[in-house]
Amino acid sequence: MGAKLLLENMRDTPGCFQEDILETLWAGLPERFRTVDLASDGLEPADRAAFTLGKHHRGFRLRFWQLPAPMDREMAWCCWRIADLGGRIPVGAVQGLIISLARAAEDHPEFRGSLMEHTPREWERALAAAYARHYGRLPGKGWTLNTATVLRRCYQMLWAAYDQRPWWEREVWDPHLDRRIPLRDHEPNGDHSLYFQSLQPLWLRHGFRWYLKVALETGELTWTTARTRRSGIQVFGDWITGHAVTLPARAPWSVRACSGCDPDTGQRGNELILKP
Repeated sequence: MGAKLLLENMRDTPGCFQEDILETLWAGLPERFRTVDLASDGLEPADRAAFTLGKHHRGFRLRFWQLPAPMDREMAWCCWRIADLGGRIPVGAVQGLIISLARAAEDHPEFRGSLMEHTPREWERALAAAYARHYGRLPGKGWTLNTATVLRRCYQMLWAAYDQRPWWEREVWDPHLDRRIPLRDHEPNGDHSLYFQSLQPLWLRHGFRWYLKVALETGELTWTTARTRRSGIQVFGDWITGHAVTLPARAPWSVRACSGCDPDTGQRGNELILKP
């Protein structure tokens, strides 16, 4: 799961904030991480090993409380989640992101809330604008890369955490974030994700995801082969869309609007309903 893939597949799509899920995530944090003022002296040695510090720094303090709610707890949870997944937390970049998010929220009241309420692209623009207002110049390439990388990483972890659907119904299949996805031992492509947002029409997307789910669970396909099939079905989907092909007349499902919030789009969407 890389920032480039997220950039191409999720950059213009918002997530869906769900307060009850955030409450559950927050309650499930180890007590030493359940704070919006995280200091190194309150962590265990094994915890501190996950934080990357500058050459001349021995300790750190991450002041998530500078952010508006619920963004403060979202970012604090992401910090723990990175460590929980075995990743490294670049303290300097996270501190810079916290300051930038706070400045963006100060400049634009509509950004005071959950990270999920705006797309990654909208956040990137707001952060760059806040930097320019504060320093009187546009941010450099290094700052943009470091800040955007951490932002996208946190965004995708929250996206996955808020989405409580079965793994195969998600628009993004990321084995790193969702251990329910069947993989072989020592899967060579286990760090690569599958994205389904661009696969249209909707009935094809749902049907194809079901096919891959069954094939992966039964061992008919490996994760590597599934990624190849995903690339191939896109060509078919583009052809169907271009020829205005409608739902198959004898399909065992129908499409209807759903009233809930789609965790993948943040909007009301459609769902497939099996016919009796």
